[in-house]
Amino acid sequence: MIDSKAPGLAGMIKTLGATNFYEEDWESKFMDQLIRLYLVICGFKNINSLTHLLQNDLRNQVGITQNQDELKEHTGITDSWLVLGKKITEEDNLTVERIWLYGSRTNQYALVLQFSVRGQGTGVSFTPGMQIEAELVFFHSANPVRALVKDHFTPVTSSRPGGITNWLTVAEYETTSNMQLPFTSERPFIMEQIRPVQYAGQWWLADKENRLMLLKYSYPNLFSLLAISGGKALDMVVFGKENVYEPMGVWENEVYNII
Repeated sequence: MIDSKAPGLAGMIKTLGATNFYEEDWESKFMDQLIRLYLVICGFKNINSLTHLLQNDLRNQVGITQNQDELKEHTGITDSWLVLGKKITEEDNLTVERIWLYGSRTNQYALVLQFSVRGQGTGVSFTPGMQIEAELVFFHSANPVRALVKDHFTPVTSSRPGGITNWLTVAEYETTSNMQLPFTSERPFIMEQIRPVQYAGQWWLADKENRLMLLKYSYPNLFSLLAISGGKALDMVVFGKENVYEPMGVWENEVYNII
């Protein structure tokens, strides 16, 4: 796949090969990735019959990226962006930062990727909990989430945004999103008044209406979450997809903290 200039497909296959077959529920994760790979391959074979935006999504999945200089020529979305979380991974010789943002005026979520050769710095410095005024340009997509920072302005006072009040709304959003783009990835949601509960030998996240969503089995910070919440509901950012989520951060005394 690398020789065929399809690094995206190569990455999917590499992920399949790296499956931990001793982990709980590995079958679901393996099949999810296999189905994703199948959808991308079938879609790419029939790419000319799809909409222009879906064609962009398929090319991105295969590894044919959009020109970032051309993207920055477009007018972006200026907003006050709250940094919800950041994940850093090492891929070959690259350090990859995945930063999730939320626009307080537009209610838009955004994913910014920053790459650096090991030992070198990245572009804009993002700290979870900070809020910045910035202009973002989104990659062309049927369901735009990934974005570039076009203009970075000054930090602003952080404020707590309103969130989703129940899991049913999350499920409805996921359904709509999958109709637009059938190979979406994990993403965050800002949720109001969520509490961890134990039921049938497993841990769940309960909303105001006592609807339950499964807590990710491998979630490493369960005891920290229990200590912070004390069994009470918290406003939090959850991260995942479909029917499994994990807390990314919570608000304590109006201050957002990563767990």
